[in-house]
Amino acid sequence: PLYPTAIFAEPEVAQVGLSDEEIAAHCNAKAVMTVQVNFKDIDRAWTDEVERGFVLVRAVRLTGYLLSATIVGPRATELISVFSLAMSRQLSLWSLFRLVYPYPTYAGAIGKVADTFALQTLGNLRREVGAYVRWRWA
Repeated sequence: PLYPTAIFAEPEVAQVGLSDEEIAAHCNAKAVMTVQVNFKDIDRAWTDEVERGFVLVRAVRLTGYLLSATIVGPRATELISVFSLAMSRQLSLWSLFRLVYPYPTYAGAIGKVADTFALQTLGNLRREVGAYVRWRWA
């Protein structure tokens, strides 16, 4: 089972999945995509005048298989459960991409991470497929 960590501070900090060191030790760096969405770019954070915080996800290129998720900011300790569930059920960012998120909420940041992953992957599909195939055959 996965055990998320939660730090109840200001701002809140939550993390689930592999550490950066574990990812570096077990994964080819070229196979990992990092996606970060800042809370200041989320409408709910804007209405609450939140300027700090982010959602950072590391996933396997092309597949979107989740390796880790870190959230810093309001409600981070509550939002991390979405990533915990996705990782424990081996759901990818493609699955999170297809979800509908209430608007405006902080959970919209998770949707924006999935959207960003999909746009980067589909926008550079030839490069992403090439990088993934080279990594899998290496």
